[in-house]
Amino acid sequence: MFSEADLLSKIESGLYASWHAAFALNDTPFISMKPEYLTTIFLGIHLSDWLNKDHPSDRYLVRFEERTKDVATRAFPLLPLRYRPRNVHGRAKKDSGEEGSVDLVVYRQDSFFPETVAVFEVKNFDQSNDLLAKDVERNLEFMQLTDSLKSNQIHFGVLTFFLHDKSSVVKEQADQFLADRTAEFSAIATKYNIPGISSKLVLKTLVNYPSLFSKDALDPDEDGRPAIESQENHHIAFGVILLQRNLTIPSSGLPAAAAHAKR
Repeated sequence: MFSEADLLSKIESGLYASWHAAFALNDTPFISMKPEYLTTIFLGIHLSDWLNKDHPSDRYLVRFEERTKDVATRAFPLLPLRYRPRNVHGRAKKDSGEEGSVDLVVYRQDSFFPETVAVFEVKNFDQSNDLLAKDVERNLEFMQLTDSLKSNQIHFGVLTFFLHDKSSVVKEQADQFLADRTAEFSAIATKYNIPGISSKLVLKTLVNYPSLFSKDALDPDEDGRPAIESQENHHIAFGVILLQRNLTIPSSGLPAAAAHAKR
């Protein structure tokens, strides 16, 4: 299994790749991510290339827009039988039969069929906190599916999002923006730090961190104007709320998931 640190590093570089593509292909490149699923595609390609290169023996598969019922069912290995269909509806309307989907899924190809190991929800700029929380909750619901004879194979639940800092023109302001948003989204992430599953927030600058300190803002530029006048407000940050399954060590010495599978 790939590590949390490696996964977060690849997510960051994948999100940068998506922003860079949007910058090249849009008329409002600093702040626009059109189409929205461009982020999902570039992130997925980036993760797929990494997993194929660094973890070829684990046979990971990256897939887009998988149906929730397939993702949920594949959270459990085929054996021991019986194999039961599952579903996680999230915001989909269960009563009307509406089908949900997952933006991005990482499977591990078992000898029989893929098993779900990571689920991703990918959000565009400045989404509401309520919407972000609902996506974290759905990721958690996938990870909390249970079976009396099998272990849930989903190790990671990932939410990514972008923030546009429209006001910061000096470094101190950008630092304060990041500190304020970190406090804000930490309050969301902390709620999902529960027995068996840990939560982690990463929130940092993606691109365009301001180049000036306040003390330099009024220094003249090459045209004799205050340097601050040449600064544009396009500080972009990204956030990740990562859920990770905790593998405890039972008395047998085996990881909990392995010990369960041996029963």
